[in-house]
Amino acid sequence: MIVGGASFFQAETFGVHSIFLLLMVVFLFLIYFTEFDHALDSSPNTLGFRLIYSHYLVFAGSLMLTVSMTFLSEQEVHHLFVAFLYAGLFAFFLAIILNDVYNKPAYKWTRSYLQIYWLLFTLGFVAGLIFAATPLMVTVITTGTIFLIWAHFIHFYLKNHRKSNDSFEIHWI
Repeated sequence: MIVGGASFFQAETFGVHSIFLLLMVVFLFLIYFTEFDHALDSSPNTLGFRLIYSHYLVFAGSLMLTVSMTFLSEQEVHHLFVAFLYAGLFAFFLAIILNDVYNKPAYKWTRSYLQIYWLLFTLGFVAGLIFAATPLMVTVITTGTIFLIWAHFIHFYLKNHRKSNDSFEIHWI
């Protein structure tokens, strides 16, 4: 994803679009890192096939996001390519959600959490389709959607971390 997005950081192409792309990558990484490094319970005796194979969705979603962002900046591409962008995000977020079975008990997703999670995603997708003809608006909307999902995710994690006996200490830089 980083390598694919490198073209947005050339001197002649750098701009607002580049900054939003970087923010997308940062927020997606923070969601991934928090889920797979802090919320997962490493003590169950399991082969972890779901954990292993869900990474195909993470990789595919990341690649789809990179390809979409590159193509959406081209004038010749059909504007409904936004659907491909959100299909990639869906794959990424689905991989995160599917690994709930490996989460520590304190971090198991609740029904209300998942409803808000998918509602934010759906609203972002619909807004992206509405503004599909304007690539910068699609980028801003997608970044905003990912940010809101990240904020919702972190709120859930921090709230449940305080309630749990999780030995992992949270340090803010």
